[in-house]
Amino acid sequence: KQAVSNIMTANLLGYPYSTVSIDPRMPADSLLANPTLLLRYFQLSIALPVTVINFAPWAANDPAIAAQCKTAFAQREKIGAYYNQLIQESIRTGEPIVRHMEYEFPRNGFTDCNDQFMIGSKYLVAPLLEAGNSRTVRFPRGIWISPKGERIKGPVVKPFTSEQGEILIFESAK
Repeated sequence: KQAVSNIMTANLLGYPYSTVSIDPRMPADSLLANPTLLLRYFQLSIALPVTVINFAPWAANDPAIAAQCKTAFAQREKIGAYYNQLIQESIRTGEPIVRHMEYEFPRNGFTDCNDQFMIGSKYLVAPLLEAGNSRTVRFPRGIWISPKGERIKGPVVKPFTSEQGEILIFESAK
């Protein structure tokens, strides 16, 4: 959770290319020894403007984890062009790329929401930061499209389960 909060803060301070990285004191093979940690790190990194991967995803010993990493790559491809647009906008305006929910939806009760974020104004990212494949997502006003194509009308708080390694990225239907 602290990594997500730090990234949102860095973006607000004018560092739009911040990312997550593995603690350099951690032995390289310890990440591969913990498949869930590897997957969570990978999913969060893939959702950020700059993706830093300190391991070879195909080196994952668990075939299910390797397949989920591949699914995450496919999701990154979907949002890649939007990142290019946001980078140009950020250069021009100084606006952050990764945005706190309260930044994008002021006075809507998101000041304490530090475990999900916006990519520009189009994508809501709710990374899995705890054990398990489920989490609660807080949606602002509007229509949001889930990774499976389900339409969610906000404002609403709703539980979601990540399947097949998908990152919980919801697209605004604006």
